[in-house]
Amino acid sequence: MGSVLPADSRERALGWIEGSGAEQPAPEATAQKTVTLIVDDSGYFGRFNHCAFSLFGCNSVISGEKLNILDFVSHSDRRRAASQLGQSITQGGGAAGSFTFYRSDGSSFQAEVSTEPCLSAGRTIGVILSLSVSGA
Repeated sequence: MGSVLPADSRERALGWIEGSGAEQPAPEATAQKTVTLIVDDSGYFGRFNHCAFSLFGCNSVISGEKLNILDFVSHSDRRRAASQLGQSITQGGGAAGSFTFYRSDGSSFQAEVSTEPCLSAGRTIGVILSLSVSGA
């Protein structure tokens, strides 16, 4: 399981290795994960990648359980998140927003979330979510 680093990370790392005097940033300070999930029209995970298991603190053994993305969204953001999912399904467009999520251990993280409809044979069957998490 890897992280996607910001575009300038390579240059900063090379500068540090070459002795430019710059301090090496802590990996957690620059690490950014982008996780892509597909949920059905009710918010349940259809496809779930291993990076997402790690992000939400779930064990892959429980992958057979029905997990709903809204169960991981903070209570204060849940209505707005449900609205964004609903708009992607009913209106067929993309949307973006920032939300607080909780892991299974109770810790939280902030993520920029973009949504777009998941289509099959021209029909919306769910939502594709991309979560960008800094320092995950």
